[in-house]
Amino acid sequence: AAFRQVGASAGSRGKDVGTAKDIDFSGVTLSGSDAANYALAATSGTTTASITAKTMTVSGITAANKVYDASVSATVSTAGVTAAGLQAGGMVANDVVTVSASGVFNDKTAAVGKAVTLSATYGGADYGNYAFVDQATTTADITPKSVTVTGLTWGDKVYDGLLSAGAVSTTGVTSTSNTVVVGGLIALDTVTVNATGNYADKNVAYSGASYATKTITVAGITLAGTDGANYNVDLAGSQQIYASAKITPKVITLTGAANVTKTYDGSTALPSGVSGFGSFTGLITNDVVATSGQGVLASADAGSRAINQGSLALTGADAGNYTFGGTVGNYTVSTLALAGVLGAG
Repeated sequence: AAFRQVGASAGSRGKDVGTAKDIDFSGVTLSGSDAANYALAATSGTTTASITAKTMTVSGITAANKVYDASVSATVSTAGVTAAGLQAGGMVANDVVTVSASGVFNDKTAAVGKAVTLSATYGGADYGNYAFVDQATTTADITPKSVTVTGLTWGDKVYDGLLSAGAVSTTGVTSTSNTVVVGGLIALDTVTVNATGNYADKNVAYSGASYATKTITVAGITLAGTDGANYNVDLAGSQQIYASAKITPKVITLTGAANVTKTYDGSTALPSGVSGFGSFTGLITNDVVATSGQGVLASADAGSRAINQGSLALTGADAGNYTFGGTVGNYTVSTLALAGVLGAG
């Protein structure tokens, strides 16, 4: 026959999780078609039972974005862990459970959406009644740290028709470097500093007969190397100019005019109207350079003679950016025919 307990009010002597917990019951009655055939020996009493922990899934833990600091530490917040969220995860209404958490980034490098591994602890009057399914991770950004760069230098360059001063690179820069200095670089980090710069114009500058220094304006600075990606260069706060470099003239070669001869006259001078110049080698496209003056023969004697610079000089809008190199070319001095015959004396 089936037995069914009805009409009993029972209490577990506390709602909390436990084993073999005493249960008091009372007010037991019988019902059903055969109930009148039976009499209860007792209508109240005590028994035991267990209350097992209820599973609760925790969510809502977040981590704050941070500026790169060379550590994996993360600032974690449980502000998003609400009673409604815990109840959705399995908490009984009106129970009191508190959540505390800490976390670390998987590595120190700057990036967007980085994983943060979480560790949670629980408290509150009712936390012991739950088996928690922890929130394992969240995500946050590590943004690059802003730094400044000073101490950049450029070497002299040979005239190339361009404004660019070229790129300079310094490897192995640390927080203790005292030539190229990266302000704000964290101890033990190492970066490579790359920079570009431009002159205001392309031309060689002169101070009297000497080459003068020109100002280079820094055009860009970037960081590379082991930790370079963890930093951004504050260009406005970094070095703006470098004023100790020069542009030096480019050497060009003058090729002598072809198929030019003169008859021996005892001098090294070229014939009137003949400069000895034929063409340039090494002139940059679109530069305007010509010559004035006249070359001179290396020797007055008949034969194939080298033409030296003499009074030849460069002229034109870009002449100051060049200098002569080598001899001008060769010139043929023909022998002088003698007139008359020597008589007997």
